[in-house]
Amino acid sequence: MNRDHTTGFYGYKNTQAVVLFAENKGWTLKDAFPAVYWVTDNKEGYEHSHPAPTNSSGCFLPSVVQCRYWQNNRDVLLNSVRKATGDNSYRWKSWYWSSSEANFESKNYAWSADSGYGDVIEDRKDNRSCVRAWLAF
Repeated sequence: MNRDHTTGFYGYKNTQAVVLFAENKGWTLKDAFPAVYWVTDNKEGYEHSHPAPTNSSGCFLPSVVQCRYWQNNRDVLLNSVRKATGDNSYRWKSWYWSSSEANFESKNYAWSADSGYGDVIEDRKDNRSCVRAWLAF
């Protein structure tokens, strides 16, 4: 995986690498990589309840650079969500997982992005954070 958190919209590539790694190890995504599990096609996750268009990539966990993109554009995105849903009470959660492994001890750490203050940190993979599914056309 690309561990350089300063460049690249590599969420799809990173997510596919995580899925392949788990398959090669004989692990389940739900146990080994829950953040990826909850955005990809499964019986409980986002892709199952909100199927991606057939002409898209399917759902994936964004890279930390893609998280930075929505951090930098969150007001515009939030207004678009409110217009599309009519839900004026919608708020961003706090911390969201990225698909980018951390530079420090990548086995146990990944980059996590804060929607409130625009920070990114190397966070333990066993911490509870939110996930945001992305797709590309």
